[in-house]
Amino acid sequence: MDKLAQLRLRFLPWVIAIAMFMDTLDSTIVGVAIPSIANSFGINPVNMKLALTSYLLSLAIFIPISGWLADRYGEKRIFLIAMVVFTLSSIACALSRNLDMLILFRLIQGFGGALMMPVGRLIILRTYPREDYVKAMGSVILPGMIGPALGPTIGGIILHITTWHWIFMINVPVGIIGVIIGWFLIPDSTQITRPPPFSWTGFILFSLGLSMVTFAMAILGDNFEWSEYALILGGVATLLLLMYAHVSKKQKYPLFNLNLFKQPTFFSAMVISFISRIGTGAMPFLLPLLLQILWGKSPLYSGIVFIFMAAGMMSTRVFINQKLLHRYGYRRLLIIDIVLLTIISMNLCWFSTPKPIFLLYITVFFIGVLTSQLYMSLGTLYPAHLNESEYSQGTSIASTIQQFSMGCGVAIAAISLHLIAKLMHIPMLTASVFFWTFVVLNTIGLTSLFFVMQLDKEVGKQ
Repeated sequence: MDKLAQLRLRFLPWVIAIAMFMDTLDSTIVGVAIPSIANSFGINPVNMKLALTSYLLSLAIFIPISGWLADRYGEKRIFLIAMVVFTLSSIACALSRNLDMLILFRLIQGFGGALMMPVGRLIILRTYPREDYVKAMGSVILPGMIGPALGPTIGGIILHITTWHWIFMINVPVGIIGVIIGWFLIPDSTQITRPPPFSWTGFILFSLGLSMVTFAMAILGDNFEWSEYALILGGVATLLLLMYAHVSKKQKYPLFNLNLFKQPTFFSAMVISFISRIGTGAMPFLLPLLLQILWGKSPLYSGIVFIFMAAGMMSTRVFINQKLLHRYGYRRLLIIDIVLLTIISMNLCWFSTPKPIFLLYITVFFIGVLTSQLYMSLGTLYPAHLNESEYSQGTSIASTIQQFSMGCGVAIAAISLHLIAKLMHIPMLTASVFFWTFVVLNTIGLTSLFFVMQLDKEVGKQ
């Protein structure tokens, strides 16, 4: 084995891991900077939600195209292009003069991120022999897991030192180094093929439908006086998504194989995943607003809270293992997890007014523990009854739902803030409004129990 091959096997996972970390970090790092950016743009902080959801929406839309592009043009070329797009769009985000510019460049940034994640995993899969794959992928997955949890913390540290622009500029040196090292370490693509025809019709219908759903919710979160426009957008979005479902059934190679939803375990896992991520997706938006506006704390202070959530997520590797699933099955463990997560998350209502900070640390730590266990369980549940040939489509659907549901969490949180304030005839960013917003989000999460109950009791015990 030559020296370059040895370096590749040793350091390639870390190149991919850095890209994964940047990608997932940017899904939440903006949350802690919302009050600062809103003040810079001269707008209401709640109206900044599209700066978060636009990135997640772009991830959800473009993840399905990544595998086809990698097969058609080579995974090395697509990965490096994705890193360049991500880096340049980060610079553009930092230079944005208003919210519209920031949303546009966050969409482009999400496009780069959507290509980096799945193509990076594909590079590992095609570079390492089967016996080394799990070890290599372990180095890649962990940074991707803790990135969203550490985003607000890193953002808080940056804002404590300098201005909000640097939460985007920090990506630039990392991106440049990643592209240079990746150019030498990522092997040239040897499996460039002519993949099946891509469903451009399905892609256009699906992406337009998903975008209109997102912007309809954004309108409701901004101003209920425009609710008729939101309803029109929502109606058009529903029509487009129904058209997509109709077209995909007639295509030999659809964007998504919707027949997978006929498998009961897969269907339940996807619905549970969507509902449960609404609450966790809203936290990087709500908690910084709560701590900075109601508690009067600094961005650094609010960012540190998320360190405890990240610690909780990582701790599950210590005391939770596969033996629990084999012994009790998915259904029982998911019921326990969701009930406990709802009870502990309801404590966030109590923090709508200032309380001892160590109690908040304890609360978010256990939220991190239970959230990580929930995601780990769902991540192994959805492919439980799929054929090996269906894994790729199943993973693509799961990734899209994951990103879109987190964006919906932010949008639903903003809608709740506006609606509750309007119903109570009080200012929006007040303790009572935050209290009932947390109640709404936790109630939504609890409804996932209905779909957990549809699972076979023996799933996971086999």
